[in-house]
Amino acid sequence: MSEINKRKSFNERFVDFADKVSYGIGTPLNIGFWIFAVIVWFVLFASIPSLANKNFMPAWFTSTSFNFPLNTVTTLMELYIGFLVAAATNRAQRALTQLLNHLLHIIERQDTMERNIMALLDENTRLTTQVHTLTVEIHRRAMQPDADKPRLSVR
Repeated sequence: MSEINKRKSFNERFVDFADKVSYGIGTPLNIGFWIFAVIVWFVLFASIPSLANKNFMPAWFTSTSFNFPLNTVTTLMELYIGFLVAAATNRAQRALTQLLNHLLHIIERQDTMERNIMALLDENTRLTTQVHTLTVEIHRRAMQPDADKPRLSVR
């Protein structure tokens, strides 16, 4: 397998993974879980004031002079969320492109059918005109006097 094919398969695997993660993040169950977690967090710290004054992290992690690790984590999470949004956008764009291609195919088929119907109508009009002309000619000849009609000779 060539290097380009390996990259394509890696990219396809990544897109599939990103699509699944972004789909999972957007489900009502996930959103409900995080709303519940925020409510529990708020109630926990609002109902127990002494808990809010405790320090859970080491001082170097949360101090004003050494908050780089916390900022790094939040920055990476923001980037990750941005990538998930981009993956969801790409998924929506692929679905929209597929839908538009399908609609274009349907419109092309409809145009072909309309052209075929118009051709059949033109052919029908031409044949009807010929039938009318032949009918008129038959009636005209039927109304001619006997003298003008060709006679069969018997020998």
